[in-house]
Amino acid sequence: MKIALIAGFSLGLSTLTALAAPPPYCGQQLAEGQKPSPVCANARLRAIEADLAKAFDAARKRLAASSVLVAALEQDEARFLAQRDTIVANLEKVDPYNRKEKAEFHDPANIMRKRIAFLARIDGTPRKTLIGEWGGADGYLSIHPREHGYFVSLNAKRKDLRLDYVEDWLCRGMGDLRSAQKSDLTQRSARIYRGDGEDLPSRSIKVSASNGMVEVVYQAAGRRKRREPDVCEGNITPPPFRLLPLLETH
Repeated sequence: MKIALIAGFSLGLSTLTALAAPPPYCGQQLAEGQKPSPVCANARLRAIEADLAKAFDAARKRLAASSVLVAALEQDEARFLAQRDTIVANLEKVDPYNRKEKAEFHDPANIMRKRIAFLARIDGTPRKTLIGEWGGADGYLSIHPREHGYFVSLNAKRKDLRLDYVEDWLCRGMGDLRSAQKSDLTQRSARIYRGDGEDLPSRSIKVSASNGMVEVVYQAAGRRKRREPDVCEGNITPPPFRLLPLLETH
């Protein structure tokens, strides 16, 4: 099982490297079939995107020693740009009250500035264990030591952004790594729970470190008498995703 997981991860990395390409920013040549971002028609947003492109380029240079990490960053940025463009394209359809109350989720300028701050946290220092903070367009993971074992916090799977929806995570939880007393912290399981006080069923995850990234795999929800949600709304099981290494926040 472990060999199959590692083999699948390696195959995914080779595919990642082959498919990656620098994301298209305003003013850059588009690939066949691509359309210009709605941001490009707005002078204020276009100016912020110029800073975004610079932040991406700086992060890319910090990861230059690893072609796999560079490819992962390029794909992650492309996913972010697609999420942002969905917000911009649907902004006028969002209920005005929601748009005002949830400005941090619906304001494209703020969303891009948050992404610039994220890119500044990309860590170019080689990392071989699970310990630390990880993130990307698909989620955020934090694994830190505490008195007994290691504490895990995980957000994953953005909600679709349309009409009255806001930027939020479908899966949110925290818990502890299993068998965390062992020195080799490159692959572990954890059981995570909702951390907002709701008494909801838990969910198991597997996390593995390879090539400077972390892969997160959610286990399918078990059978229950009542169809109640767990750490994931709608009891969904997100597909496996990889996260990039981030500098610690203080």
